[in-house]
Amino acid sequence: MVPHPSSIITAFAIIITAFAMEFEKKVEGYIRRHSLLTPGDCVVVGLSGGADSVALLAVLSALGYKCIAAHCNFSLRGDESLRDRDHAIAIADNLAAESRVIDFDTEAYRQGTGESIEMACRSLRYRWFEQLRVRHNAVAIAVGHHREDNVETAMLNMLRGTGIAGMAGIAPKSGHIVRPLLEVTRTEICRYLQQRGLHWVDDSSNASNDYKRNRLRNVVLPTVAREFGPESMASLAASVGNVRQNYELYRTLVDDALAVFGDASRLDVTALLKRYGHDNGTMLLVEYLRPHGFVADVAYNIVTAVTQRHTGLQFIGTQKNTAMLDRGILTIGGANPQPEGDTVAEIHPNRISTVDVPQVGISISIEEHDAADFIRPRRPDASVLYLDAAITSDDTPLTLRHWRHGDRIKPFGAPFTTLVSDIFSDAKLSASEKQRALLLCHGDTILWVVGLKNSSHYPVTNQTQRYFRLKATNM
Repeated sequence: MVPHPSSIITAFAIIITAFAMEFEKKVEGYIRRHSLLTPGDCVVVGLSGGADSVALLAVLSALGYKCIAAHCNFSLRGDESLRDRDHAIAIADNLAAESRVIDFDTEAYRQGTGESIEMACRSLRYRWFEQLRVRHNAVAIAVGHHREDNVETAMLNMLRGTGIAGMAGIAPKSGHIVRPLLEVTRTEICRYLQQRGLHWVDDSSNASNDYKRNRLRNVVLPTVAREFGPESMASLAASVGNVRQNYELYRTLVDDALAVFGDASRLDVTALLKRYGHDNGTMLLVEYLRPHGFVADVAYNIVTAVTQRHTGLQFIGTQKNTAMLDRGILTIGGANPQPEGDTVAEIHPNRISTVDVPQVGISISIEEHDAADFIRPRRPDASVLYLDAAITSDDTPLTLRHWRHGDRIKPFGAPFTTLVSDIFSDAKLSASEKQRALLLCHGDTILWVVGLKNSSHYPVTNQTQRYFRLKATNM
């Protein structure tokens, strides 16, 4: 018996509905397992108009989330860019989602920053998404990365030699950015859209193999599927997922280990190496430095310095972050040191009464007295300096400056000069403290390592008529 045409149509509709529901259930389960969103949340959804982003908006809308559809027009593909913008607005209207559109002059931005086109688009996109998130009090920014994107990212990172973090692929959640579609395939996405009656647009630049990701997507992975069977993609995705799980465990163990030897701004590298050895200790240091913007080579250089007992070293990260190494202790993000030897202030002691140096937190008071009233203190106090007022006879100002390598001072009562760096070492100053230290000078003569050592120059003697009393205090 031949079934009635209407029954065939009805059965087909049931199949379509069942798949769409299963797709949405799959995404919902992924969201729940990874705690990406809570039912009813407001979400900014990146909507390019391509299949991935349209499916993302459709499924989140179907699951009951309040969606703000955000479309970026980067003005790079002429009429095609305008087509994508119009389509994104139409899709948002179709799905009853609020839409927001912005037009960028991407080329002008790229020229101003020196970034590549890809990085410029990314920077502009995520900066605007975050602005929208804050403006609309949204809990997250959802983007449409799917399973194949995850595999591609992991393979590209392996080719770059990024280590376990890169091999783990794309995280389900990064800050406010969530990726609900990471478990579904491109084929499933297209089928879902077809059965929901939703259209998408294709970016013609995706067909170009000028970009590494496109060559991987269009050439390498299809060859793998052809040579090793279509199931090879599922196997690759499973491997990336396993690495992700291992990486999460690895991060927990790394964080626990590092917590024993320091905190977010300070790490005892010597103790770390003693406990874990050279190789494992170095890898732990790499992981410690990574969030602060330092590449792995910096960690290797720090370990070498500690091993060779070097100290007082400064390292610069990719975002101009600083790391100071002093006696095996690494300090991150301390006060930016002044350039070596920079003059901080000029002082005319017979004209002013106070000099404040807020950048190092020191204030110097200046008093002038009659020498007949002078009583030399029984105990030396390096926070106070006494100078014969005759030092101002030529009207040459005194200068406050930072330390230079090779600086020498003739300490009060000593027959010879000594290196200022040796004074720092005796006082057990850290590298950052050395950088902040101040020297009071008269021309090229060092009169005072402020708070640490007085010189023998221009002392108060029996021939002194008037003198200056300089006292350093913390602000």
